[in-house]
Amino acid sequence: MKKILTSVLLLFIGVMSAQTDEKKNSDPEYKAEKIIYSESGDTLHLVGNVDFETEFLKFENAEEVVWNRKSNEIIVRGIKDFEVDGSVMFSDNPDSQTLRYKLGSKIARFD
Repeated sequence: MKKILTSVLLLFIGVMSAQTDEKKNSDPEYKAEKIIYSESGDTLHLVGNVDFETEFLKFENAEEVVWNRKSNEIIVRGIKDFEVDGSVMFSDNPDSQTLRYKLGSKIARFD
């Protein structure tokens, strides 16, 4: 009975661990009026009313997003409202509406 209980517990822990890893590595959800993919640079360019959501960062109606899928860096231009779960660093320019964020990071910064 102990062996069965131990096996079930280990199986449960393995399944939970796999689900956690899957969630961490999931791609962001996004939508835009226009989506352009550059295969040579593995870059996704989203233009017009861009909605973008990760575990850490969420925003709606941005003007433009450039997502370098190799480096996992996103550059957001024309961002108005956003939600963030972590740190945000602002630039010296109070009119800046360009946000830089690396997927998986806990820091987003304005340039």
